Amino acid sequence: MRDCVLALDVGGTFIKGAAVWGNGEVAKETLLYRNTNAQGARDAVLDQLHAAVKELAVRAKAVAGEDGIRVQGIGLAFPGPFDYESGISYLQGLGKFDALYGVNVRDELADRADHDPELVRMGFRSGRIFMENDAYLFARGEAVYGAAASYKRAVCMTLGTGFGTGFILDGAVIREGDGVPANGWLYNAPWEDGIVDDCISRRGMLHCARSLGFDVDTLDVKELAALAESGERSACALFEHFGHTLGAVLVRYTRAFNPEAYVLGGQIANASPLFVPALACELERGAINAVITKSPDTLLSTFRGIKDYVFGQYRSSGEKGGA
Repeated sequence: MRDCVLALDVGGTFIKGAAVWGNGEVAKETLLYRNTNAQGARDAVLDQLHAAVKELAVRAKAVAGEDGIRVQGIGLAFPGPFDYESGISYLQGLGKFDALYGVNVRDELADRADHDPELVRMGFRSGRIFMENDAYLFARGEAVYGAAASYKRAVCMTLGTGFGTGFILDGAVIREGDGVPANGWLYNAPWEDGIVDDCISRRGMLHCARSLGFDVDTLDVKELAALAESGERSACALFEHFGHTLGAVLVRYTRAFNPEAYVLGGQIANASPLFVPALACELERGAINAVITKSPDTLLSTFRGIKDYVFGQYRSSGEKGGA
């Protein structure tokens, strides 16, 4: 029997999933993308999540063949605000998952899995559903398997719809300690007249693009990056501004942590050649001597982080599970 974790990265637009074997290898043959139905009614959203879990299990079983699989757990990277320990969603007014406000998502999914004969035959047991913040899980994957594994102190970032961060010390993601903000989060730190997330995010970049005269109703970050790559001066200035702002944020809020490396992930990180020079300039100006590197694959790191987190829950509870 091959031990596996069914890993889901739940976003406002897509559910992305894969089975991860006990050694941390992502079974790429099982990769799936499904619409989240984030605006849907409560049961419609929960049923969609369960359907994705079941489809992952079926795909993993097909890949394993005669060996068969044993589902050691289901792990979900879920956006916040969310009580991850209890499994309760508190998202509201963000254009996604409003119907899940106050719902114990973990219990609802566990109930559906418990009554699914196929999942039960594959070894799923109630209580083996785990949920965590997506940026935390990305950082955990990078710390154990990825670009941050070579460094004692690192800060991992997801640059996309919002700004996610994870602080790594000695291979573990930490949420408190010298130089670490509360929960390891920077998105809600004060910046200018608002918070960091207002600037270091897709909406922050589009707001800046609008001020530069771009029609952001027809252009998104990907199109703006293409313009910058072609040499369009205003688009180049947009990404340079983003890099300088990100650098200034990191100088103010991470210098005390004394990181050896910064790991970039998320969709905006795909445009890193356009803003990393400005970012590096700000770090140098702030007397931070750290490597800047990009994750080869944010999604795969998140899946690996989910697997490691699930098995970590077994270790902390003393329950046997996984490899």
